Amino acid sequence: MSEQEKESLNNFEGHILDWLKSNNKTKEYEITIKKRVIPALLSDMLHCIYETLKAMELGKVTIAYMLLRKPIQENLYLFEEMILREDSFIKIFEENPLSLRPKNAGDIEGHKNRMKIILETLKLDSILDSSYLATLRYDKKSEDSFDGVCNQAMHLFTEHQMIKTENLNINFIFADKESKKTLYDFMYSRLPYLMYYIYLVFEQIVASISATTQDYLADIHHRIFAMFLLSYAHIDDYYKTQQFYDLCILFEKYLIKSFKCELSLNTLESIAFTGKAL
Repeated sequence: MSEQEKESLNNFEGHILDWLKSNNKTKEYEITIKKRVIPALLSDMLHCIYETLKAMELGKVTIAYMLLRKPIQENLYLFEEMILREDSFIKIFEENPLSLRPKNAGDIEGHKNRMKIILETLKLDSILDSSYLATLRYDKKSEDSFDGVCNQAMHLFTEHQMIKTENLNINFIFADKESKKTLYDFMYSRLPYLMYYIYLVFEQIVASISATTQDYLADIHHRIFAMFLLSYAHIDDYYKTQQFYDLCILFEKYLIKSFKCELSLNTLESIAFTGKAL
């Protein structure tokens, strides 16, 4: 910034965004907005997910699934839009933010195609399954989806054919201990896969503003991979999926190559919590 620009900014009485825009500093203008939006959006997302997990821990299954819908369908969608519409996102955000809602992606195929583009951009389309991610987040017709369960948790009565409330019933109200255990197992066998995708999307966005060091990325990857393997060990066979298993095999190979050791339970716990093998 030149001395003349510094003086102009110091004497400017309006909002800094107005100054940036009036001085044709488009890049700085967009980065300033993103630096304001991204932390707030991430905070909102993580608070919802944290409270989801705390509610599950306390056995408050209905509350947990009510809270999960927004972060995985709306917050994550907006982060995806920042990648897919990198050059036009700020303009759209200024002029027509309603076009940034998930319903504008269309049907499940539309959501799948969006995520496929993102995974291809990240060069991870052979690692994560865009079709499965779309199903988990948005497909009411699938039993292997958060969408139907989250809608039932949110509403006392639902009419969609696949989640229609039975006669003489109210969604979740009469759930017994066995039903809650089923919902618990479903949550913890599906959410880690989705959380890894969330991490990848967020890392891509922030890297475009301020790149993360390779040492930090390696440490984070080691911890995530180890935690992923630990979580898989606690999943009941009935709830295991091919997608989760394939990711575990990949993570296991990566950790063995990185640490050059066998991955015992104690070793995985050490990597997960300290970033180092025993």
